[in-house]
Amino acid sequence: MSKPVIYYYFLSPPSRAVKIFVDAAGIDAEVKTISIMKGEHRGEAYLAVNSTGKLPFLKEGDFALPEAGAILAYLADTQPGIPEHWYPKDARARARVNSALTWHGSTLRNGSVTLLSTHVLEPVMGAPAREEVTQQHALPTLKAALKDLETYWLAATDYVAGEQVSIADLLLATEVEELRLQDFGGKEPGYESLLADYPKVRAWLARLASELGSAYTRLHDAIPVAGAKILKAIKDKNHPLDVDAIDSIV
Repeated sequence: MSKPVIYYYFLSPPSRAVKIFVDAAGIDAEVKTISIMKGEHRGEAYLAVNSTGKLPFLKEGDFALPEAGAILAYLADTQPGIPEHWYPKDARARARVNSALTWHGSTLRNGSVTLLSTHVLEPVMGAPAREEVTQQHALPTLKAALKDLETYWLAATDYVAGEQVSIADLLLATEVEELRLQDFGGKEPGYESLLADYPKVRAWLARLASELGSAYTRLHDAIPVAGAKILKAIKDKNHPLDVDAIDSIV
């Protein structure tokens, strides 16, 4: 079997989930950075690999696979020596992981991406404010997802699918960690206030950072560093954005 090749970018939450898993589980994979900041995901070279231009993406010989949840599950199933807690063999335990992976896209990711777009990225780039979208869709969707994370997924266990970390934790946690960029929008809610009412979510994130170490923290500590550089360049036209400096953060 060919060595898997993972295409990713550190400012993409689903990409980070796959990269963290590769590092934390010691998977022998080639990881290639596709810089979204440079537009490489829309470039001819990457589109020849993945015509959708989306990240993350896996190639293994003539086999190709998009979507972070599917990639995580495939790696857990096919790579040697992966501890079973990442993706359990037991049908019910695995179903719980699969359920969380499926829940992510229509709830947590929907709210997070929309809020960051309308509340941070578009305003700092000078686009017209879409406060109605923020207040009527993005924030309610995100808050409902965070509440479900607190009161359902983490209600009785340390991790979303049980008492040990799984691939589902990575996909969900990277989405929550991306909310650190909220601090660069210049108005509330920021990252801390968004999570203020969810002590189990905060404890879960701290638990993941402690258990997974630098495989987890290195990528997430880079988010506010990148955010500060991007915001400075947008606000100061005499300070052009140094994309190479951002890409080299990790």
